[in-house]
Amino acid sequence: MQLTVQGLKPVGMKGDFADIVIAGGGLPGALAALALTRARPDLRLLLIEPGYGSGDGRMWPFMLTDVPASERWLIEPMIDGAWRKYEVRFPRFMRVVGSPMRMMTRKAVDAALNEALPEGAVIGGVAVEGLDAGGVNLANGRRIHAKAVIDARRGRIFLHLSGGWRILYAQLIRFEGKHPFAHPLLLDARVSQRDGCRFMACIPITADTLLVRETVLSEDRDVDSAAMAARIGEYCRIANWQVAEVLHEQRAELPLVGAGDFDAFWASGEGGVARIGGWAGLFHPFTGDEIGPAVHTALALAELPELAEGEISGADLARATRRLAHEHWDASGLGRMLTRLMFSSASARRRYKIYEWIYRLDQPLIERIYAGALGWRDRVKVLIGKPPVPVSRMLAVAMGDSGSLAELDGGVLDGQGPDTGPQG
Repeated sequence: MQLTVQGLKPVGMKGDFADIVIAGGGLPGALAALALTRARPDLRLLLIEPGYGSGDGRMWPFMLTDVPASERWLIEPMIDGAWRKYEVRFPRFMRVVGSPMRMMTRKAVDAALNEALPEGAVIGGVAVEGLDAGGVNLANGRRIHAKAVIDARRGRIFLHLSGGWRILYAQLIRFEGKHPFAHPLLLDARVSQRDGCRFMACIPITADTLLVRETVLSEDRDVDSAAMAARIGEYCRIANWQVAEVLHEQRAELPLVGAGDFDAFWASGEGGVARIGGWAGLFHPFTGDEIGPAVHTALALAELPELAEGEISGADLARATRRLAHEHWDASGLGRMLTRLMFSSASARRRYKIYEWIYRLDQPLIERIYAGALGWRDRVKVLIGKPPVPVSRMLAVAMGDSGSLAELDGGVLDGQGPDTGPQG
């Protein structure tokens, strides 16, 4: 059965009606829709995603250990690539890390939605104009009334938070011959750092196709895509890879949070509206990645007592998502410390050394850093692991000194938002 994009029929109200409307069908919104539909198939659930069914080719490589084993069942139908290890390369240090990686694609996510959600449950091809506790307004003038609204749009507004940006620009490239990669090269910092911290990644898709990506760490998210594309081309030329064609391009601007006021950040959103994904701060503060938090949040929403039976309350759902976001904030202190270390303690040209330091740690500890699952013993190991900054500065950062971190308040939230992009 194929999904249509017309949505639900009017049921005695002006416009359309649903029990729950999820605004935004990126990974957080899509996963929430899948989990909620499985838990409460009786609910009228509507997912609004401008890019649904567009075949836009987006890809999300991620570390499997970012998602606890007990929660992986939710994403298993959407896995479109798998590797048992990955590699990192620095000017004076290389390492193969025996941690598994996986790939999700927009095509696989849409297929999972098509399989699990009832006909008419997805509205595609139209942006969200605005929303409130009572429903969602679409850019085409349509109003969707709802008992509860979940805002899962890809946010650009991060008022009351400070840190930096992780800018990713990727090209899916087909080469004239076979490439040399059997597993991902997740981080290649041997490129020039003259203009600031940047590194390359190469994710093998087929024998002659790679996802080649440049990452830039910057206080400013306004990094030129054309310049990033040119550097990808130069990287391929230096490696003597003959490009046959560029199949797809994607860009992501991921916030990295070093400090902030959670209460003020949450209060900057619409009252009575539940929030998930980036707009709720549900991402890793040091990497910007959101797959792990998105899976956990989707399953937590499906298990809420407020949804177990009876009437749906938008206010209850809003309070529940705030509670989940606050728990994530409280558990992410070390990630914010690493971001402070990156942006307030290291010069732009030496920021890659923070990653080099991390990758000299034990593999299980590396996995827990990226999964945001560190215990107090891990925190001690990280703090005494000789980071590449002066001891006095390290102590100040550990005590919460945020130095001169940039405010993450650029841009305006919109229906489409930036591509969430690939991870790593």
